Amino acid sequence: MLISKFCETQFSSYEDFRDRFKINVPENFNFAYDVVDELARTKPDARALVWCDDKGNDKTFTFADMKRLSDQAASLFTSDGIRKGDVVMTLLRSKYQYWICALALHKIGAVLLPATHQLMAKDLEYRFRAASVAAVVSIDDERIDQRIAKSPYYSKYTVTADTYGMPEDAQTVAIAAVILARDDVSEDAVYTFVSTIFENAGAIAEQHGKGAELSLEFASSMTSVPYHPGAAKYFAEKGFEVATK
Repeated sequence: MLISKFCETQFSSYEDFRDRFKINVPENFNFAYDVVDELARTKPDARALVWCDDKGNDKTFTFADMKRLSDQAASLFTSDGIRKGDVVMTLLRSKYQYWICALALHKIGAVLLPATHQLMAKDLEYRFRAASVAAVVSIDDERIDQRIAKSPYYSKYTVTADTYGMPEDAQTVAIAAVILARDDVSEDAVYTFVSTIFENAGAIAEQHGKGAELSLEFASSMTSVPYHPGAAKYFAEKGFEVATK
């Protein structure tokens, strides 16, 4: 039995239980690896999660399913730059994806911050600042729009259906990587900086997987923060108009 790894299970009496019972927590205990993945190894077809909603939808996951899906989610998170110690907020209501995300974040050592959909914009703002939230996972379009309207650094991000085995793609919110420049930085300096990045996008992609997502289309639309005139000049030359004020 898996439980025997963490505590004694055989007792001769209540007094024996009272005197000897103790939970043994391994030094590097990880619930996702040490419990869920272990059950996926020993009992892959056993029922791990049963989900249903008030519309009559239901879905059953085995331990093998939970291992596979959480592995995929962990890979997605790490490819998006989430690392050990990062705080990730979830706004998933009662969706089964919450449990997949929870296991995935445990696997990479990130900190899960569940949040209720009843939070107002100001409540979310407080949590973002207080917890230094690195990313948000949400399938609530209304909340996503509120978040983007509140801060121009956020943008919509689509999690494709095959990531979690979902019936359809899901929208969430992501933090755009924005490089800020002071007003007194010369136009030529910023132009050179921006042009160097995009003209060497291939080399950047070879060094980091996220480099493959570099594109003028995305860079010219991911934020409402005013662009430096030097950056705007480069985008204009490539046929993209961006706001400078």
